[in-house]
Amino acid sequence: MRAEAPEPSIRGSYISPSKAWVRKTYGEDLWEASLATLAPEQQALFRAELVSLAWYPLRHWTAVLDAVRANVKRATGEDGAKFDHRNVNESISGTMRTIYRIAFALLSPTTVVAKVTPYFKRVYSHGEYEVLENEPGRCRIRFRDAPLDMLPELERSFPLATEWMLDVAGQRVTERELTSHTGTQTFSCDLVIKYQPKKT
Repeated sequence: MRAEAPEPSIRGSYISPSKAWVRKTYGEDLWEASLATLAPEQQALFRAELVSLAWYPLRHWTAVLDAVRANVKRATGEDGAKFDHRNVNESISGTMRTIYRIAFALLSPTTVVAKVTPYFKRVYSHGEYEVLENEPGRCRIRFRDAPLDMLPELERSFPLATEWMLDVAGQRVTERELTSHTGTQTFSCDLVIKYQPKKT
């Protein structure tokens, strides 16, 4: 089983934009109230400047986001699904989004789908990623052999990140289905997505 850190972890480079977006969008008070649900040493970890290539325990970051979702719900009425969608789509700067759009415009949708595998390997320390089917308009991607405690995060992020990549590539997702299979210690997720070019 692939394991690049002692426990399931996420790169600092993917926490930093989300952290900055939460603070800007919902305010410093909500961010601090969310951090306050963690132990002092964990709070200090996320208050400090994050190192892009460093691994940070996923369970701690998941706890932060769970607290943020609850606080956002109380403050604005925005549910977790909407928050997650906004987090994925809005935390990336407009400049970076433009760069991605230009780069992905040069690639076919099937090539963009193929890039999901190296993308997720840069984000998470554990688990393997496979593109099982990849044809124009439809793909099936598998995330497997990861510890069970990663399941809630992957069930949220796996479809959203894949949809984001297709959206930036000018494709509109028309249907998606995520199926999870759990074992005694690990799990796998199969994601089937159907898509078509956006109308111009």
